[in-house]
Formats: sequence, structure tokens, C-alpha cells
Amino acid sequence: MRKLLRAIFKRDHILVLLLVIGAIVGATGIPQRFGFGSEQVILALLAVLALDALIERIGYLDRIENEISELKNRIDPQARAKDIIHTRDDMQPFDVWLNETEELWVFGRDLKELLSRYGKRIAEAASQGKKFRFLIVDPSATEVITTISASSYLSSSLERRQASILQGFEILQEMARTYPEAVQVALANWVPTNSYVIADPSKQRGKMSLEGFGYKITSGQRRHMLLTKSSDKDIFEFYMGQCEAMWEDAHKRLPME
Repeated sequence: MRKLLRAIFKRDHILVLLLVIGAIVGATGIPQRFGFGSEQVILALLAVLALDALIERIGYLDRIENEISELKNRIDPQARAKDIIHTRDDMQPFDVWLNETEELWVFGRDLKELLSRYGKRIAEAASQGKKFRFLIVDPSATEVITTISASSYLSSSLERRQASILQGFEILQEMARTYPEAVQVALANWVPTNSYVIADPSKQRGKMSLEGFGYKITSGQRRHMLLTKSSDKDIFEFYMGQCEAMWEDAHKRLPME
């Protein structure tokens, strides 16, 4: 009996239920006592019936649209790939990510350029409570930096690349010291194969930009993947797991834990 009542009073059945109740009440003559004629009662019941049919039709159309979209992705895997794979020129500027997020993770090899350009805005956001995680190569990891230089498009001396990474680290070090509750920094003693910008990783609206460094290609030739937690859940969670593992394996963090 309870199952039957629950089925009857489901949200999907409310309009039909109102139609049945209206028909019963109309048959008793109660509306006529309040000045409503039979035609008005019939028109009201027809309006409810039409509204129910319209809602059901819209629901069918939504389901058909979703199924067509899923079928398209299964038949043509590149359909979704075109939505998520971009060049650097196609990506949103970093300041857009900075403005639209409550928590931001930035993982890379050398963040000197980014920090030189956006360091003040990052610090300002940190002072307002926005959370940041940064991971870069340890500036003292000479073997790692030598390997990075050997695979880069533009070769540079160990000293020059090391100095660049160190400058970025010093900016981050100062931020972590000034805003210890908002800024965390970790150092990697391995060669990162990708860079990541991750916005609100723990929220459903989370999104991620992943850039593959490649081998001896320019920054303009690198490919970016733009993943959203809502649309690309499996692959988003895979790369989130990679980032969390890197963070755990980093041998030095600021502020010190």
C-alpha cells in the first residue's frame, strides 16, 4: 500500500493526480456552487492535461538530445577531442582562471614567467583568502634540470635555467612566508612531463588545463587539454590522482609541515 501511495504521489504524477481530483470534484457539482460553469471546469481540466503533455514532451526531447550527444561521441571520438584539445593561443588567459576560482593549483617546471607577470595579483588574491598550491622543479636538482635542458626546443646552460627556476622559487618562497594559510609550495626532484592549472579541484565546477611539454618543440606547438570535472570525470580524476601523487612525493614543501 505504501509503495502504491508513493508511486501515486511522485512528482512526475502530480499533474495527472490534479486532473483526476479536478474531475472528481467537478462531478460532485462543488465548482458550480461557487459560480463556475461546467465549461469552465472542462477547460481547466483540459489545460492541466495539456500542461502535463507539454512537460512530458519536453522531457522526451531532452532525453533524446542527450542520447544523440552520447551516441555522437561514441561514433566519433574526435567530436569530444575537438572540445578538449587546444593550442596555447586558444586557452583562456591565466588571469581569467585567477578571477573565477576559490582554489588554484599550478604545477610546472619553471614558473618564473608566470610569477613575474601575475605574482602581485596572486599575492593580492592570497591576502583575500584564495588558496594556492604550486609545484616546480627543485632549483638544486642539477641532474633533473640538465635533462630538461636537453629536451627543450631552445637549449640553455644549466646555470641559466637553474637561475630562472630559482627566481621563481624565491617569489613563491616569499608568498608562502607572507601568506602561510593560503600559499603552499612543493619542489620536485624529477622531470615533470606536463604542466597543470587546476581550478577548484574539490568542487563539481572544477576544471583543469593540462599542457604536454613534448620533445624539442616550441611553447606554441604544445597541446593543451581542457578538462572539466562535470563532462570529463574519469580523465579529470585520473590526472587529479597524478597531481596528488606528485604533491605527496615532493621532497620539500613550504610552509614546512
